[in-house]
Amino acid sequence: MFAPNARYIVLIAGVLGFLGLFQPLISMGRYKLRAEFSAYELSFKSTDAHKLLDAKIPKFVERKLSADILSTRDDIKMIVDASKNAAYAFIPSILLFVIGGIALKRKRLGRPLAALALLFGIASAAAYLGLKYGIFYGEQEEPIVKRLNLELQIGAKVLLAGGLGAAIFAAVALIKGEPTPDAAPKPPARKM
Repeated sequence: MFAPNARYIVLIAGVLGFLGLFQPLISMGRYKLRAEFSAYELSFKSTDAHKLLDAKIPKFVERKLSADILSTRDDIKMIVDASKNAAYAFIPSILLFVIGGIALKRKRLGRPLAALALLFGIASAAAYLGLKYGIFYGEQEEPIVKRLNLELQIGAKVLLAGGLGAAIFAAVALIKGEPTPDAAPKPPARKM
């Protein structure tokens, strides 16, 4: 039952992963000063993020801001610099999209593509776990990360959901195999 639909699930996991690249990946900040960044913004539009964070604050506003808010802004700049390669986490999902497209064109996933989809599905889920561990490790080693209240958002959770879904369905297709698209069920033999 699962195997014939595996190619669609792999394609959907890839589409979700591709869309997750543009969704908020991380949220950080303190008090009312919070910022959300997608992997696309962190990797490819980091200059725009820096322009926003480096914008000159008028002197009369800067005098009224507390030192905590100004230091939070500097801390966010540091985390944005450290996260410039965040789009690499989405490579397995994009490869799932390619595999799903090939399977859809061939009208079957097949065992070789199912093995690749299983591998990239696990890699996508592992990318989420890597992000989660990176935040945990950063909070233990660097007080700035703990102070910024860094959280994973929907873009990271898509990596986990899509990766697990693709891995499960690809494993079933790998074990059970898929029927060939041309194989029509044989009609029962007639008794005479």
